[in-house]
Amino acid sequence: MILFEIANDKEVECIYEENTMGLHRLDWLEMYKHAIAEPFSFLYMNAKKPKHLRCMKRFDKYLFHKEEKKNEYDEGSDKEEEEEKK
Repeated sequence: MILFEIANDKEVECIYEENTMGLHRLDWLEMYKHAIAEPFSFLYMNAKKPKHLRCMKRFDKYLFHKEEKKNEYDEGSDKEEEEEKK
């Protein structure tokens, strides 16, 4: 699923309810806002991947929630996935 900026908050809420990606509501919303903050940026979600590889900002950075630091997101690179395959 690819999500660009959505002006309708109700629609964003419905998308969250159907695609939680294992995150709490506020964490999911913060990740979404982080992913779309830049012009032409989007959130890509793939529920078939392992949990830490499910969400990407554009197609070049992985997003995952740091459990020990609430409301902070790491951006990884494609290299992380390549290293995991080895």
